[in-house]
Amino acid sequence: MSNGFTRFLSHYKTAAVVFLNVVVFFVVLNLLAALALAGRDYLKAHGGDLVPNNPWSERAKVYPGMSQEDIYDLYMETWNRPPYQYDTLAQFREAPFSGRFVNVTEHGYRKGRRDNPWPPSAEAFNIFVFGGSTTFGFGVPDWDTVPSFIEEIAGQGGRNNIAVYNFGRGYFYSTHEVLLFQRLLMDGHVPDAAVFIDGLNDFYYHRQDFIWTERLRKLVGEQARLEGNPWYALADSLPISELVRFLLRYLGTTPETLQRQSDENLSRIAEGGNQANADYVIERYLRNMSLARVLADAYGVTPVFVWQPVPTYKYAREKHLFGYRDLGAHVTTGAGYEAANARLNDGSSGRDFVWCADIQQGVDKPLYVDNVHYNAELSRMLAACIVEGSGLAERAASQDDKGGG
Repeated sequence: MSNGFTRFLSHYKTAAVVFLNVVVFFVVLNLLAALALAGRDYLKAHGGDLVPNNPWSERAKVYPGMSQEDIYDLYMETWNRPPYQYDTLAQFREAPFSGRFVNVTEHGYRKGRRDNPWPPSAEAFNIFVFGGSTTFGFGVPDWDTVPSFIEEIAGQGGRNNIAVYNFGRGYFYSTHEVLLFQRLLMDGHVPDAAVFIDGLNDFYYHRQDFIWTERLRKLVGEQARLEGNPWYALADSLPISELVRFLLRYLGTTPETLQRQSDENLSRIAEGGNQANADYVIERYLRNMSLARVLADAYGVTPVFVWQPVPTYKYAREKHLFGYRDLGAHVTTGAGYEAANARLNDGSSGRDFVWCADIQQGVDKPLYVDNVHYNAELSRMLAACIVEGSGLAERAASQDDKGGG
């Protein structure tokens, strides 16, 4: 064996040993990171006030009667469900899911207090509710969503013929809702009433009409491809990467930091909101109302249009437990709602329009489970405003008196 080959073999063995050690170290490092993340998750649910700046202790304030373990499970079911699925006309829908707190049917609606049948029974007064993630109920159980409370409140007094279907979907706003309403009608699912809850996402998407347009354009044009670098995506998904992100975020979370972020949010609401294209959003909303009314009239459906509350408008933000969270484009809702109040809440929007945007004014307590999503109390308040302002209970009672319909 030549000296050259011997040296090559020696270098190869050295390189192989080094490579193997690096691989073993990398694997062990990620296993340790995975264990650390598991410990983190355990402390989220069980650490309580023992963990400094534990946001899960704060969340307990808006979940009276729930244990921290249940709060954590609810949070994971809300945000760690399967990704969205494609849906005709409306572009996407919540994927079917079955959990302790969150249950989405294969027909595209979230379950409520009762397991109402599908297709809806002709003997019931059926109400379809459309909206975004606040309507779906991100952060609350099935029985504490706005549609669930609508069913409960409208059914008070012995009216048991009311069936409410929650078609709220994350990211939805008025444009998507009208398309989903149309699709349901096309499929032969005609409710007695259709409730559209809007405002928050309409201003968030104030520069576009369809969320998935670019993604679908690439697919139709046969240009679908992996976005970004797949190796970077793989590295970003490793336990060690998640652990580093968490540590950086946690170490930078002090009471002073949170207060500064909250103050910055207040400033951005005032400054960024003034730049919102409020006229465009409101005009688009009014056009969508008109389209929904045409569809509703053609099929004999009672439409109800609701302007929902948001944390940037007539709410004691000092009581917002998560006011430090970055609101992103939601900062536009502050000034946008002022414009909407002047345009929509003057009696000209029709008797089927219900202004519920200021129901939280003067309520001196936390009402949000995160930066924008409602807790059970605000969900109930909004449902009560909708039922009272729309006359849905009276309509259901009238149908019940006639023996169904």
